[in-house]
Amino acid sequence: MFHHLIPWLVLCLIAGQASGEHFVFSVADFGAIGDGQADDRAAIQTAIDAACAAGDPAVVRFNSGCIYRLGRNAESVAALQFSNASKVALEGNGCMLVAHPSNRVLSIFESRDIRISGFKIDYDPLPYAQGRIVSIETSSVVFEVDDGYPEPREGDSDLYANHPRSDCVFLDGRTRKFSHAWQRMSKVERIKGNRFRIHFYPGAHPRRALLKPGDFIVAKIRYEQPSCPQTDSGRFLATGAGNIQIAFSENIRVADIESYAAPVMTLVAHGSENVQVDGLRVVRKPGTDRLVASCSDGAHMKSLTVMPRLTNCRFEALMDDSINIKVSAQKVLKIQGKRVLMTHCDILWNDIVLKPGDELEFTDSAETRFLDLAKVMAFRKTNYQEAWVTLDDVPRELQVGDLAYIRPQTMAVVSNCTFRSQLKTALVTRPQTQVENCSFEGLAHGVHAMLWGGIEGPAPRGINIQNCTFGNLWISAVEIGVNRFEVVPPGLPGIVIKDCRMELDSEAVAVGGRTPELLVDNMHIKTEGSRSEKRLFPIKTGKRSLKNISIE
Repeated sequence: MFHHLIPWLVLCLIAGQASGEHFVFSVADFGAIGDGQADDRAAIQTAIDAACAAGDPAVVRFNSGCIYRLGRNAESVAALQFSNASKVALEGNGCMLVAHPSNRVLSIFESRDIRISGFKIDYDPLPYAQGRIVSIETSSVVFEVDDGYPEPREGDSDLYANHPRSDCVFLDGRTRKFSHAWQRMSKVERIKGNRFRIHFYPGAHPRRALLKPGDFIVAKIRYEQPSCPQTDSGRFLATGAGNIQIAFSENIRVADIESYAAPVMTLVAHGSENVQVDGLRVVRKPGTDRLVASCSDGAHMKSLTVMPRLTNCRFEALMDDSINIKVSAQKVLKIQGKRVLMTHCDILWNDIVLKPGDELEFTDSAETRFLDLAKVMAFRKTNYQEAWVTLDDVPRELQVGDLAYIRPQTMAVVSNCTFRSQLKTALVTRPQTQVENCSFEGLAHGVHAMLWGGIEGPAPRGINIQNCTFGNLWISAVEIGVNRFEVVPPGLPGIVIKDCRMELDSEAVAVGGRTPELLVDNMHIKTEGSRSEKRLFPIKTGKRSLKNISIE
């Protein structure tokens, strides 16, 4: 990133103006025009690089009211990038960044003390096609693309492999609410003009049977993207995962970001400590008839020991979950005394990240039984996603194939957030999490957590939901699931729900799933039809306390 360092330092002296203890770099001084037409990507990146090279706390400042177009970056999937940077802030002042869907807006890699604030994000062209369903067939639908929206790419299984980026979602034609139905495309063919037929892979997802002509369909468009650059150690400096991607970084602040479109996720943080998000809004663009704000999750947070905080956020119209908080597992490959060879279980973009002093909790390979805790004494990488880990004491029953989750030192926090109609779940969380003063409306699931395959973990525990409202939910307000109670480590708190109100559809449940402990105090439930407390709480628990429950 720091090629041509001397010219940059000269730019620091010319363009960087000292302000208190900070150098301030205006993107306009580096040639960014901000008229929505010119390609400002290279100029903005040069300003970022100069700020990173300044050697002091620095600010990169954008002009209010400007629209900065980020042209295609052929070298990387990231349009803009921080790498090995520290103490730099990007101040958007309410400006708009418009990217091409072959790229993502910003990647932050192996950096610390970075602040991003005051931006609106959009894409041109949009990463999806939308329109009205004309007819519904056994394994396909015919639809007409709305005026002003891109057309889906014509192709068969060579283009549309059974892949998450080949999804379609459906919305009610009258209310524009998501139906919790989605399909993966296997073929797209043009019938005539703006009318297309989309074929699906076998198997309908629940609620697809409720579709009718006149309902909306939104289909992802797969744009070819540049390579994802890697370091010599194998780590990816940027991936196609999110509009803003934070990887292997510390103390990152994201504030007052409003995102109107995302080819995949909006915000992704993996292998990163202490990520704080305030005022993130993933919403349909005002003044348009758009149906979708993000083609996948709103915020996908795979943090380490210092859990993320998300406050004052709003999520609507997403083609997946709003917030997903988790800690991915490492799988045991070899055991040699107190040395254990481990490999990371999650997707290719994520590396194993441990350090001396971290505490690990081990489960059996089937994720049905907690084995023991152990502390990391030494850590030595052998390959990408693989390392020898020396433990203070190896669990007595540990075997090859078993899993290890790093134990967080702090609770995750989701506070004062609003969740509205979307495809799946508002909040998916598994580590200890404080959920407070949040509103969930028109969703399939409110708060949902499960343990699955070393990727979606650890075993949910210590989820405290307080002073939240759940309105018009049609599957569950809260659902927490583990295979067996024994997989949850002893001594950890259970699920606590206090001072909450719920409005549920006729088949929706208040709390479902399987967890060792459930404590509910002061809950008001309004539901269609007459339903007993037992039907509203079909959760399997070892310890249960339901107090001050009112049902109407």
